[in-house]
Amino acid sequence: MGRLTFLDKDILTKCLILLVVLFVLGFFKTAFLFIFIFVSILFLFRKKDINLFELRGIGRNIVLSSFTGTVTELKNTEKDVFSLSCYIKLLDGYGLYFPTVAEVEDVKESKENIKFFGFLNCYHYRTQVNFRNKFEQKFSLDVYSRPFFPRPHIFLQVGDKGTVGALLGYIPFGGKVVISIDGVDSLQTQPKDKVASCQTVIANLKE
Repeated sequence: MGRLTFLDKDILTKCLILLVVLFVLGFFKTAFLFIFIFVSILFLFRKKDINLFELRGIGRNIVLSSFTGTVTELKNTEKDVFSLSCYIKLLDGYGLYFPTVAEVEDVKESKENIKFFGFLNCYHYRTQVNFRNKFEQKFSLDVYSRPFFPRPHIFLQVGDKGTVGALLGYIPFGGKVVISIDGVDSLQTQPKDKVASCQTVIANLKE
């Protein structure tokens, strides 16, 4: 089951034990309601089946989308450097993947205060991961949780290396992701475009 969902095995085990207890005690309606909720959560936290062997043929100058979501903003921050802001909806799938072959340079986590609906003080979690590829080009992922929701889960440490399509973490219940790319030759996405993790080409890099 752990290969199919991001949920911890301990959580899955406790849920199954609780379900058995409900049936043994005769709380059948509660048990069936629990099954519905449990299956819904499993669907939300599902893992995408990525065929890494098929992705080996992807050129080193190709950047694939690290996530499934919708492009909300595109900025040219400086020469050959572009920043894409994307929104991951509740049903999009929460997985985050390597967009190209790269090495992790830095991982930073923080908790930031924001205005919710423009006036309510609240917070969200932010995790920033900086990468470098073999051409010494840099890119970064800034992952923001929804207000009051759990922090992004990133499985990486400084020095880790990954190939395109390798799982690097997930963002519970979706949120916002900003990807900044250095050495861009051409962009393949525009605002309002829907992107799919490890399928949509978002940029071509200079070689």
